[in-house]
Amino acid sequence: MRRREYVKKWATILFLSILTGIVGGLGAVVFRKLIYFIRLLFFGVLLPHISFYYHGYNLGYILLPAIGSLVVAPIIKNYPELKGNGVPEVIEAVIFKRGEIKGILAAFKALTTSITIGSGGSVGREGPIGFIGASLASALTQTFKLPSEMKKLLTTCGLAAGIAGTFNTPLAGAMFALEVVYMGTFSISLVPIFLSAVVGNTVTLLFLRGAFEVNIPLQIAHKHIELFFLFLMGLLFGILAACWAKLLFWLTDKFEGIKAPLWIKLFIGGLSVGFIGMFFPQYGVLGVGYEGIELAIAGLLPLTVLILLGIGKMIATSLMISSGHSGGIFAPSLYIGALLGAAYGTILKLLFPAIGINPAVYALAGMAAFFSGLTQAPINQI
Repeated sequence: MRRREYVKKWATILFLSILTGIVGGLGAVVFRKLIYFIRLLFFGVLLPHISFYYHGYNLGYILLPAIGSLVVAPIIKNYPELKGNGVPEVIEAVIFKRGEIKGILAAFKALTTSITIGSGGSVGREGPIGFIGASLASALTQTFKLPSEMKKLLTTCGLAAGIAGTFNTPLAGAMFALEVVYMGTFSISLVPIFLSAVVGNTVTLLFLRGAFEVNIPLQIAHKHIELFFLFLMGLLFGILAACWAKLLFWLTDKFEGIKAPLWIKLFIGGLSVGFIGMFFPQYGVLGVGYEGIELAIAGLLPLTVLILLGIGKMIATSLMISSGHSGGIFAPSLYIGALLGAAYGTILKLLFPAIGINPAVYALAGMAAFFSGLTQAPINQI
C-alpha cells in the first residue's frame, strides 16, 4: 500500500513538473515578446518625436527611461513586491510561505519589467522571468490545493523553467534553482526540477528563434601561462562584485531615505540612467545589454570604451535597482563582467604581446567570475 502511494505521489509530481515547465516556458515567451513590443513603441515610435540634438547627443534618450518610470510607478506602489529581480521573493516564498506566491504578481511583474526594459532601463530580465515562472507554478499548485512540500518543489520548478528558457540552457536553469533556492541541497527533488527546466527550455525554443542573443566564437583558446592571469582576474572580480553589492545597498538606503513619493524616486532613477545612456545609446547601457557583450567578445571596442561602458552599466543598473524599479541584475552583471574582462585582457595583451592573448577569453571568464562572486553560485556560471 505504501509503495502504491509512493508511486502515485511521484507520478503526480512528475506530471505537474512537466505542466509547470510548459507554463513557465510560455510565461517566458510572452514576457520576451512583450519586451520587444514595448521597446519598439519607445525607441521606434516615441523617440523620433522627442529627439533633440545638442553637440551630437540625442537628449531624447534621457527622457525614455524617465517616462517608463512614471508609467510603472502606480503598479509598483500598489505591489511593492515587484521591486527588484524577484528571486529573493521566490526564496522567501519557498522557505517561509510554503511556496505560495500571488498569481497576479506574474502578470504585473511581466508588465512592469517589460516597460522598464523596453523604455531603456538598465536592468535584466532573467530574474523576473524566473519569478514569473515561479509565481505561475505557485498559482498552479494552489489551484490543485497541493501540500506545502509539493508547493515548494513545484515553485522551484517554475523558477528553473523560466531561467532555462531564457538562456537555452536547461542544466543552468536547474542548477540555478538548486544552488540559489535550495541552497545546494541535492536530493530526489532534482529530478522534477531538471524535468521542468528541460520542458521550459523546449517550449521557449518552439516559439523563439534563440534565447541568449550573444554569438560566441567557436574557437577561443588560451595558453597555459594565462591561468595565472585568469586566477588573478577571479580575485579582482570577486572584490569588484562585492564592491558593487555594497554600492547597491548604499544607494538603496539613500533612496529609501528620500522623503518623497515613490514616483519621484523612480523618475530620478530613470532620468539618471537616461543621461548615462545618452552617451552610449548603441552599446547596451540602455536596456538588457547583450549587444554590448557581443561587441566585447568580438573585440570591436577599444580599451577606453570597454572601461567606460563597464563602469557606466554598473552605475546605471545601481540607480535603477536602488530607486525601486522592477528588474534583475543577471544580464547587467554579465555585461559588466564581459566588458571589464575584455578590458583586462586587452591590457594584458598590450603588456605581454608575445603571449598572443585573446581578450575574448577574459570577456567570457569575466562574466562567470563577476556574477558568481555576486550570487555565490559558481557552478551555475560554468
